[in-house]
Amino acid sequence: MAAERRPHCKFWFYTRSFKHQILFEELTELASLDNVSGFLSLDTANYDVGMLRFSQAEAGVWKLALLQEEPLSLADGFLEQVKSLAEKHEVVVFPKHHGGRHVAPLVDKNYTICPQVVGGLKLESRPNLAKPCQTCAFCLP
Repeated sequence: MAAERRPHCKFWFYTRSFKHQILFEELTELASLDNVSGFLSLDTANYDVGMLRFSQAEAGVWKLALLQEEPLSLADGFLEQVKSLAEKHEVVVFPKHHGGRHVAPLVDKNYTICPQVVGGLKLESRPNLAKPCQTCAFCLP
């Protein structure tokens, strides 16, 4: 595995590929490495399966990434469930954006709002400048 051969490199990934058990197990193995952060990407289409997989995994292996849509049309109790997990696990929120605008982000002391999406960090094409993910570093292991 590439991440195992490069223990001094930091890797992170977001995935919606958790429907099939075998693939989820392989990704869980990757996410459990010390130099890797794995995020289960949840949205209105997959939060039920995502939360099930999250609860099946060993504590601390997975983090959550929430695509926040507007109007927020998630099932009753879902945000409370995410909030309770946020106290123990890291949750990053990506307010849905289109055409330079984004929905008003969810505000909670346990959530990290992606600063690149909400405009705090701009993506620069100049190679000598740090990229938003490098500057923020929340998602890095």
